[in-house]
Amino acid sequence: MYAVISEFDSEIQDLESFVKSIGPVNELLGTDQNHHIRSYLTLRRRFDHSAFIVSLYATFERYAEGIVAEYAKKLSHFKSYEDLPEALTNKYLQRISFLLRSQLGEGRYKGVTKYTVTESLYKCLAGEAYELMPMAVTHHDNNLRMGPLTSLFKDVGISLFSEIFRKSKDVVEWHRSEGGYEGEFSTIASRVEARLDDLVERRNEIAHRGVSDDLIGQEEMERLIKFIRSLADGIYKVVLGETLREAISSQAFVASTEIIDGPYVKGTVVIVNASKNKLYVGQPFIAIDPAGWAESGNIASIQINRGSVQSVLDFKWSTEIGVGLDRAVVDKSKIFFLYEEESSIWAPIVGDSLASS
Repeated sequence: MYAVISEFDSEIQDLESFVKSIGPVNELLGTDQNHHIRSYLTLRRRFDHSAFIVSLYATFERYAEGIVAEYAKKLSHFKSYEDLPEALTNKYLQRISFLLRSQLGEGRYKGVTKYTVTESLYKCLAGEAYELMPMAVTHHDNNLRMGPLTSLFKDVGISLFSEIFRKSKDVVEWHRSEGGYEGEFSTIASRVEARLDDLVERRNEIAHRGVSDDLIGQEEMERLIKFIRSLADGIYKVVLGETLREAISSQAFVASTEIIDGPYVKGTVVIVNASKNKLYVGQPFIAIDPAGWAESGNIASIQINRGSVQSVLDFKWSTEIGVGLDRAVVDKSKIFFLYEEESSIWAPIVGDSLASS
């Protein structure tokens, strides 16, 4: 999942750089002595608009599909195939059947053979260790407006997806930046749906007509990027919480730790009772606040008896440990430390990106 988030963040940063360059580039071209270059500015504005809209939607769609695929992959580690959500197994069987009737080995199906498809289905039905094919899990017939987006997540068992993410802190904050109030959940939902619909409509107009008469400026582009960032982060937090819930129920890669005291220092220091778990600097954690929202980060420091240590593996002489976190948690949160082998999946994002709060 970390790879999906990193790719999304990199593409969004590229789009932000592109948008910031539009004004200076146009200003420079406008002063050129060549009238052909100056006359190109109007056409260039159309191309800039088209490139931005198509790229932004494509980035979001790849991200949503990638998150769903990674969540399904984690489910396959937690559950047997027969215990997966019925909606997911039904969709998987239908898509496998479609793939077997398709022209495999070329185009979007390059590298896929009837053998690999059949093998995947056999392992699922035979009760062997299995892994779901992403292209079968993430299939959707329509652009990802709110309805299809909700269905995409519902298919993997996140049935309350739309209601949960609409109340995401990140989406609520975006709503407030647009002039809304925090408690207006129905208004938030309507505003998010309208904003996503607008992006899809603009993308479709460009895809089908090649041009658009309704061009947006640099400021509106920046607002759209901010919206997609917030929406993506809301999705990430929902899936993070759902993954944790499944991991706990299957006794997988997490260890629940009791917070004895804190948090202190603006939410970044807690005193924990970790008598059954090892701790180390850099270890990933997930914190669930009283409202049910998840935050992820890493252990920044560990202190025992006012002395700093890099790790604690033997607890027979101390069970109360001060843990510094690189991300603030709120009062009465539940904290879960992840085992070392999961670090590559849940490593936090660097800079102003999805993991920021």
